[in-house]
Order: sequence, then C-alpha cells, then structure tokens
Amino acid sequence: MTGFRLSFGDRVQIGADCYEFVRREPGRKKFTRKSDGAEVWYEDRDLTLKLTSGELSFPPHSAIPVSRHHLLRMEFSSMPEQIKQQAWMRRDYAAALQENTRLGCPHKARDVIKAVHLRRRAEAQEKGEGFREPVPGQSTAYYWKLIWTLTGGKDIRYLVFAEHNRGNKKARLEAVVADIVRDKILFCYLTPQRHFVATVHDAVVGECRRRGIPDNQAPCQETVRRWVRKLSPYAVLKARHGKRAADLAFGASGVAPVPARPGEVYEVDAHRIDLIIIDGRTGAPLGRPWITVAVDRCTRCIVGFHVHLEPPSSLTIAGCLRNAIAPKLYVSSKWPQLGADWPCWGVPVMVVLDNAFENKADFLKEAAAELGFTLFWTKPDTPEWKAVIERWFGTLETGFIRRIPGATGNSPDDRGDYAAERMACATLEDVDELAHRYVVTVYNRSHHRGINDVPDRLWREHTAEWEVRAPLDIASLDALLAYVFWRVPSNKGIELLGLHYNDRHDHRILELIRTRPGSPRKMTLKIRMDPTDLEFIWVLDPATGRYEKLQSQEPEYTRGLTLAQHRLIRRLALERMRKYVSVKDLCVARDALQRSMDEILGNPHASGRMKAARLNGLGSKGSWWKVHRAVELEYEGDGRSVVDLLQPDADQDGARGAQQDDGLPSEEKKLEVKPSADRPTLASQPEESLPDRARKSGIEVEGLDD
Repeated sequence: MTGFRLSFGDRVQIGADCYEFVRREPGRKKFTRKSDGAEVWYEDRDLTLKLTSGELSFPPHSAIPVSRHHLLRMEFSSMPEQIKQQAWMRRDYAAALQENTRLGCPHKARDVIKAVHLRRRAEAQEKGEGFREPVPGQSTAYYWKLIWTLTGGKDIRYLVFAEHNRGNKKARLEAVVADIVRDKILFCYLTPQRHFVATVHDAVVGECRRRGIPDNQAPCQETVRRWVRKLSPYAVLKARHGKRAADLAFGASGVAPVPARPGEVYEVDAHRIDLIIIDGRTGAPLGRPWITVAVDRCTRCIVGFHVHLEPPSSLTIAGCLRNAIAPKLYVSSKWPQLGADWPCWGVPVMVVLDNAFENKADFLKEAAAELGFTLFWTKPDTPEWKAVIERWFGTLETGFIRRIPGATGNSPDDRGDYAAERMACATLEDVDELAHRYVVTVYNRSHHRGINDVPDRLWREHTAEWEVRAPLDIASLDALLAYVFWRVPSNKGIELLGLHYNDRHDHRILELIRTRPGSPRKMTLKIRMDPTDLEFIWVLDPATGRYEKLQSQEPEYTRGLTLAQHRLIRRLALERMRKYVSVKDLCVARDALQRSMDEILGNPHASGRMKAARLNGLGSKGSWWKVHRAVELEYEGDGRSVVDLLQPDADQDGARGAQQDDGLPSEEKKLEVKPSADRPTLASQPEESLPDRARKSGIEVEGLDD
C-alpha cells in the first residue's frame, strides 16, 4: 500500500504515545517514542490504516504555543473572514522570504517585504477594495517565515494567531463590586420577571451606594451588559422564559416516526381561519370561522375537515372524524365541475388530539372503542407532536385564505389598512365549498416536500396494496359520533334545547319503547344529536341496543338548521324580549304581586283571599296537602277535624254571604251571574259529599272515605 510522506522531525500521535519521525526504508518507517526514547518501526500499510481509522494524528509542532493549539483543530473555512485574510497575508510574506532564502538571498529582506506589500496593494486596487495594510517589520516577517518553514508549509492554520486573547485580561472591578454585579444578575435579570439590563444596573448602583462604595468604583451600564453577554444563551432563556422555550430554541429536534401505510395515524386539530365571513341573508359580518382538520401522517393527505362557527369542542371533533371516516361520494355529486374525486376515507388505527378538555368527552371515547381506534392525547404545550397538521395550517393560510376577500392576516401589522369586514363577501357555505375545491384539486394533488411526492398519488398507490378499514355499520356512524343527551320522554315526545321530537304516524318507536312490557313508567333515554342538522335526533332503544331516528315537530324550522344557528336565534330572541321588558322589571312586578298576596292572605275575612290563594298556587293540581295544612293552621285549636272544617256550614255561609253582599264592590257586582230558568241553582242541585266532590276534581286523599 502506498505510504504517506513525512519530513525529518515530524511528530505523529498514535494512541496515547507521541512519536518523532527518524528515517524511512522501503515499505516502513522508523520513529522514536518521546516518552522513553525507544525506536519503533511501523509498516506503511499499518500507518495508513491507523490514519484512516483516526488512531493516528499529527499533533501541533513544538514551536507553536499551547495557546494556539485550539486554532489548529478549527476548520479554516469556518473562521472569520478577517482572520483568514490575515493568515493569507502572513503566508505571502513567509513564502516570499522562504523563496529568497532558497535562491541564496539575492535580495535584501527589506526589499522582498516591500515588493510583497506593493503587489498586494496593486491586487486590492484591481478589485476596487481599500488597502490599509501596514508594512510588517523584518523580525515579524522572519517569525512568520520560521513558523512556515518548521511546519513544512503544510497547513495555513499555523499562521492563524490568537489575536482575540491579546490585551489586558485582569479584572477591572473590585471583588466586592463583582459580587454585587453577579448577585443582581442572578436575582434580578435571570428571573421570569425579565427585567431589562438598565434595571439591573440601577440595582447594582443602589447596592453599591448602600454599602458605602464610591460612585467612581460602581460599574457603568455597558459593563453590566458585557457581563450579561458572557452568559450562556440557553441558561438565560431557561431562567427568563422557561425550560421548554430553551429546549425548543437550542435543543435538537427529531423526526416523528412515519407510519408504513395510510390510515394508521390521523392528526386532528382545530384552527381559526384569518377570514371574515358574512350572513347569507342579511350580509352582516359574522366573524372568523373555525376549521377542524384530519390529516393522514403517512401520505400527508387531508382525509376530512369540518368548517364551523362555534368554538372547538367535542362536537366539532366528531364532525371532522365523521367526514374523515365515511366515503366522500358527495363530492362528485354535489360539485361535478371539480372533475376529481376524494378517495381518502377509512377508520384509522390511532387519532392524535390536543390535550384539551373538550377532546376527552365520554361519547368520543365510546365511539372510538366501538369503531376500533385509539385516542392519543399529546402533552400540554407540545405542538411538535402534531407537526404535520400544525404546518398544514400555515399552508392553508398562505395558499388559500389569502385569496379570498375579507382575509384579516395573522396580525394587525399584517392586515395594515385593509378593511377586512367591509371587503368580506364569503358565507360559511362558500368557505366550505372553496375548502373542498382547495383540498381535492390543489393540495392533495401538489408536490409535498416532506414526502417528496404527491399525497393523492401516494394514497392511491398505498391503498392499492393495503386497503382501508371500513366501519362495521356505516348507517350508525352518524349516531356514534353525535353528541349525547339524557332525557325523560313524555306524551309530547322529547324536548331538547327548546325543540320537540316525537313519533310519526308510520314510525312510533318512542311509543314502543314506553309501552314495552317491563318498562318503567319514568325512564331516561340516551339521545344523540347531530350538531350540523337538528331536523332529527337518535334515540337508543334499551331493548335492542340500536339507535332510532325521531323527527322534529317543527320541520320547517329545523330543516337544514345547525346547532350554532339555533343557539344564535334563541339568543337573539332573548335579547329582543329583554328589550321589551327587562328582567329587573319582571322581578319588581313579581315582588309587588307577592306582597299583595301576603297582605290579602294575612286577613282571613278579605274578599280576595281565595283568588290570592289560587295565584299563590294553593289550589293547583297535586297541592291538596297545602290546603290541608293551611286549614289546620288557620283553625288550630278549634277541636274539629279537617274534613269537618271543609264541610259547608249553612249558618256561617249565610252570615258571611250577607256580610259580603253589603260590601260587594261595583266591579264584582257587574260580574255577578244570575240564575236562569234552564239552569238549576245550587239549592236545586242534589247535595254531594266531600269525598265525592274530591274524586270528581281528580284529588285522591287518604281518610276522606272515613
């Protein structure tokens, strides 16, 4: 094997020992070990192998100071340009003097140095650069030549000097002042309060004055700033912004594992679009909508999304998953002008979500367990665990949203003077259609740098080999991913958010559930609601375990109505009612009514006592015990039973009637009904007992038969 050349006196490092080259023979070389002076022979093949493996290295020449050894381990190309220019300059002078010595010194050293200086000036003038390089002295130039000759002219890094270490390195601050500066930087600057350097300097000067240190010995603000600049950037960022910010800024970031086939991992997240939308009927601006997106990590395909106005919640996550799992046959039928289909669908193996409270709803966990996929929640403040979907939101804003009138930009500075609300012209339905166009025809068919391929082509290629997993019951997919309520049914059906749902004449599932043998009289049913369509709900049949549909009793209102629209309508109706009469006004009126009833009930002989009792609820259905208790309290100590007290007393009634006839108000006299010939009077009617009258009124009270 071909060996490498060494000059006499060159040193090599083999392992932990240092050797000095002595002489060579064909195929081998002789070295002297510096530690013990022993002579060692090495074959050229062994030396080449050790050099290749890194076991053999060339230590710095003995003439090079130790303070410059670290410069020989640096890459010359990575050094600052000024240092490299100085090294080139030293090499020019050293090489010229070395060549003059080799030729027998035909020229004086001073003339050689001046000739090199004039040549370098002419080269700088040709390049149009300024030239302020001084002429080096003879001793300096000969020192450069000595270094260049001893090292054999092999490495220009030998002519790189540690000029940054020049100057006075002694401490200029007293030890006490240095301790004060160090203490204030630690407890004032390196804190989450994130004080400025000026604040730290004020604290240092104040502490120096409190300790009696003269003002001329206190450091200036620039001195404190130099101390701060010497700190580790990682330590500063960790102390002022937290460990996570420091790790993100200086830590090494890895690459997330890429699944082997599509449908293994879906990343799902919500993003508020930087766009103002308007109401399609009134044209009023509604604000910025949200979009919840699911992306396949393997192929980078967008497998589903859901555009909505309400804030992110478990309902919006369910809407996105429903769109991602079900086949998207509606695209070609709803928008045939696209000329493309959306082949992405299927049940995933894992769904990655934020660690938000709304993403941990029980009905999402139940749907995941029934459909057969796992929900994985990332740690708080770790968007890098969903890097694919987070990066896609940036692509969505720059490549799609900015093209629509009404875009707000990502900040006020980005928006500038653009009147987004005045320029807005897109409705929520328009944004949904445009988003379908962008995903199907643009993004899924564009080149992706992360996979160096087209997502749509990669999806079709992989699914040709590994087919997607379909849900077991596609018909119940909507019910599984719908929001859950619990309601008690009645004859009027089920009331949900002010809407009523009941059986139809040809589909009486609610009646079947309530009248099934063994069913309790009062039962609570599990209800599921689709937030994008309130025209129907699903009711879980406890016997069969399947969901059945119940239609709305107001189909004209609920057809195509979303949950967000319904809540907005109810809020507007409530505001309109409050404008007509405020809640405080109603409270004052009810309080006045209650005071009037209390005054009337306080006088047992008042004419409006029974009317006030009815208004107070004493005569309502199911309140017989209230009447019973009221009579007991009123005639307490009389000695008679409640039944006897409630029997009509002719003497008392006659006397009380005569008293009331004398003082009957004019309004009540007008309302007095006179008996007619064809209608029997109370005296002509057969007398009924109290139990009979109670049963006729629908009141069952124990003890009346006795």
